[in-house]
Amino acid sequence: MKPKHGKTAVILSWQNTAGIEEQLDYLRVFRDLGVRKMQLTYNTQNYSGAGYTEIRDSGLTGFGQEVVTEMAKLGIVFDLSHVGPQTSADVIEFAPAGKPPCFSHVLPGGMLDHPRNKSDALIKGIAAKGGFIGLSQFGPHMEKGNDSTIDDYVRALDYVIGLAGEDLVGIGSDSSEGHGRPSDFMAWCNKDKGYARRLTPWGSQKVVKPLGPLAEMEKLAESMARSGWSEAKIRKVLGENWLNYLEKIFGE
Repeated sequence: MKPKHGKTAVILSWQNTAGIEEQLDYLRVFRDLGVRKMQLTYNTQNYSGAGYTEIRDSGLTGFGQEVVTEMAKLGIVFDLSHVGPQTSADVIEFAPAGKPPCFSHVLPGGMLDHPRNKSDALIKGIAAKGGFIGLSQFGPHMEKGNDSTIDDYVRALDYVIGLAGEDLVGIGSDSSEGHGRPSDFMAWCNKDKGYARRLTPWGSQKVVKPLGPLAEMEKLAESMARSGWSEAKIRKVLGENWLNYLEKIFGE
């Protein structure tokens, strides 16, 4: 996946497979329309499994196994960021060889015990399959909460690299160019199906300082350098690892 035309690529993705309903054939339809990454569940239960806020984590369902198998065949990334711990573990174990899942935007539970964060065991499990871990910059899920700085974020990256290795870790900012935190859009996202029960009372919603818009991302490289990272490690984590993982899944 070497750049050929000097252009920025945009990947269409979903945060839920609820859009396919119970129709496996829809996966090919949406893949052909350009959707190349889907989160298996978003916070709550769907036909495939349970999200992390569900009262009881059902684990990967029989239909979910079919969804994972078909997504792998079609070259669609299956993401487990908001997926419940049991369902996540089941998907990691079930994933076809050579087509591992990812956590596109998470933080380590070993630094902050929060239900949205992923345990050391899950991070090691996804790494053992050759999957990918993208680290979120969402303040409330950081060890120091909204007081977290860009240097704290680099420390979190190093923590996960210690679990998974520097070839499988990258940036999964979970920030938005178009919607601030808080916003009406984020309030909608924070309700089950956009209108029902409130799922997670985040309170003040911020990304780590001074990150946010993409224009500020160069400051991250500066922080990595301050922490003694080599140029090769910086390049991997800032993007090369993502490209290598996507090439593995897309098969192109």
